[in-house]
Amino acid sequence: MKFYAGFSERSDAIYKHSSNLIMEAMVNIRTVYSFGMENTIALKYEKKLEEPLSLATKKGNVSGILYGLCQTILMVAVGVVLYIITLFIRKYHLQFVDMFTAVYAIGFAARTTGLNMQFVPDIASGKNSAANLFEILDGKDEEQMQIESGSTMMKEGGGRGQIEFKSVTFRYPSHKNYTFIDLSLQIPPGTKVALVGPSGCGKSTITQMILRFYEPESGNILLDGRNIKDYDLYYLRGLFGVVSQ
Repeated sequence: MKFYAGFSERSDAIYKHSSNLIMEAMVNIRTVYSFGMENTIALKYEKKLEEPLSLATKKGNVSGILYGLCQTILMVAVGVVLYIITLFIRKYHLQFVDMFTAVYAIGFAARTTGLNMQFVPDIASGKNSAANLFEILDGKDEEQMQIESGSTMMKEGGGRGQIEFKSVTFRYPSHKNYTFIDLSLQIPPGTKVALVGPSGCGKSTITQMILRFYEPESGNILLDGRNIKDYDLYYLRGLFGVVSQ
């Protein structure tokens, strides 16, 4: 059961990354098509599926070995039991019918218990799904986080638009690499700023962090000299207009 549960958990995490790639490609299919990147995306997706393929192969090999081992143990156990029956009948003069009644009663009970093990993969998948569900349900929503952080819930200021990042370090929960490390940035009021870079460098992330969709691991984000955590969340987001790509 541990083997199946571990396999399900690892494969789910890998498939999540590969699914994200395909989802982003389909959402931006016009861009992908315009740059002729279909084959590149397909190769990236194929590469991401190499690891789950390796895990599935390993699972098949280990499962086959374990199944063969179980069948071997079963046949050996049956042989030993039949041999012991003959000894008991000969030495203790027990009745043949009584011996086989006991053996078959225990045997069928054990066999039924063993057949239930076929549901182990489903149990493992259900366990992982339930764990992910409870992780979401047990998580704190934005209002709870705002109250616990001691926000002043101020609804004043924020009219000038002075934005400043002070030594901000951040990475997405599902990523190993950091998006920002000690990022410092100032955007004066009334200016136009263009953020240019390859996909994944953090252009959209800056906007999402200003709107507090994500919180930095360290550092502060200031709006008109005040930490954005001091602002009422809905008031803060009402100050901005965002048009996603």
